[in-house]
Amino acid sequence: MDTGQPANTRSLRIQLSLWMAAAILVVGSVAGIASFYFAFDEAHSLQDETLRQVSRIITRMPPELVDPWGVLGEDAASPESVVVVRLGNSNTHGACGAPQGIALPCDLHDGFHTLPLGGARWRVLVASNTTGRRLAIAQPTSLRDEIARDGSLRIVMLMFCLLAALVPLMALIVRRMLSPVARLAERLDNTGDHVIDALPENDIPSEVAPFVRSINRLLARLRDSMAQQRRFVADAAHELRSPLAALNLQMQNLGRADLPPDTQARLESVRAGLSRSTHLIGQLLSLARLQHDAQPTPELTSLREVVGQVVNEADAYAVSKHIDLGVERLDAVELVIDRQALHAALRNLVDNAIRYTPPGGRVDIRVQRSDAWLRIEVEDNGPGIPPEDLARVCEPFFRGQGSGETGSGLGLAIVQNAARSMRGELTLASTSHGLVAGLRVPVPQG
Repeated sequence: MDTGQPANTRSLRIQLSLWMAAAILVVGSVAGIASFYFAFDEAHSLQDETLRQVSRIITRMPPELVDPWGVLGEDAASPESVVVVRLGNSNTHGACGAPQGIALPCDLHDGFHTLPLGGARWRVLVASNTTGRRLAIAQPTSLRDEIARDGSLRIVMLMFCLLAALVPLMALIVRRMLSPVARLAERLDNTGDHVIDALPENDIPSEVAPFVRSINRLLARLRDSMAQQRRFVADAAHELRSPLAALNLQMQNLGRADLPPDTQARLESVRAGLSRSTHLIGQLLSLARLQHDAQPTPELTSLREVVGQVVNEADAYAVSKHIDLGVERLDAVELVIDRQALHAALRNLVDNAIRYTPPGGRVDIRVQRSDAWLRIEVEDNGPGIPPEDLARVCEPFFRGQGSGETGSGLGLAIVQNAARSMRGELTLASTSHGLVAGLRVPVPQG
């Protein structure tokens, strides 16, 4: 079967992989950005909780101890320190400051505030103690922001690393999920030209199952159509064979009669036409059998017997054209094979070689076994096959232009079908001195 693909074929696997990768990247990017902001929010909540805990302690301390403890830490400039500032009441205007120089608006209301102070941002919690005195607990946001930024970047980097590993993994999963489709395509590609089996419908995705069932229905219709065509050819050949045999018998009877020379000449022309028709019918029957018989019956076969039979059958034809027909090499080989297919293939190769070899030429047969293969070659010193005809010579009824010989055009088609039925192959090679037609057949082991 032809496995060529058009240049504009789009891969479903590649498209699925790209779309899934794009979706993963978009979702991952959104998740990374959200994680970044969530980490910042978590760091802010952590700092706020720290300030609440400090405020609980400070508001319970005696007032005279608050000022000496205006800075909890190394100094006010340290991002890890907490600064405590005594504020006035909410109606007091101006700035209230700690001994360490941190000045805050006195009228800040209770709760959290984020204020710019001295070129830095501060988080401030205003709370009142049991006596109603208001205190501000402040801390720079630089450490909080740095922790949040570092934590967020770690999360984002980890997420992108996971996405980088997830993209090829998704491509592998898509490829594995589509492997049943690839197996179906491979099975179709490996199907023989005359064997049309239904595709298996098990172990395939449910989305592909309707498509496979449609293909199986198409294959069934094609199989029925081909079977009808082969039966028609076989039946027609059988029906024509008997009348032609009767006509040949009548022609032989007429040939014995005392007829004028011109009548004898016309009779000979008719006899030649009947002979060609009989040969064509025989070729059609042979081709129909090879194409229709999907289950050949192999038997133990001696190559010496088959080659000897073919040489005896073709000898008269070779003598009539003054062709030297002989066996150059014949290995003693016995194997279990379809004897009728082997005989039909060799007979047609020899007939073709004799037909296209000029008078006085020679045709050599070689039979050689090599390891697990049997190779049969028929070589002649005829004109060979033009390169432009090599691709079509095995088509039924094809005859090359300018050969000058008449034939049914079925010989090489029969050989090719016989080779396929024996799981072998036909090779044709034109040389400078003729044509070498080879039949390569596997030898069963054991």
